[in-house]
Amino acid sequence: MQVHEPLGIRIEYWRAGESRKLATEPLACGPGKVAVIELEKLVPDKESHYMLHTRGADAQQATASEDRRFVTQRAKGSTFTVAV
Repeated sequence: MQVHEPLGIRIEYWRAGESRKLATEPLACGPGKVAVIELEKLVPDKESHYMLHTRGADAQQATASEDRRFVTQRAKGSTFTVAV
């Protein structure tokens, strides 16, 4: 992730259909720097949701993004079908 102003960032994420949420440790990120954020305990070939929480230097509270989703990489050796 790359930002254009100093921000505190954190990602909250959870597996689709589950109520337990995980979160990354807060990370400070500045202009011209790239932040690498690793999500732990992900399961192959599963849908998950996430929200990006950001807080500017002068902000009292963090702002959360909309609920977004991703699907993790398929398990090694699994098959898939493509229809054309």
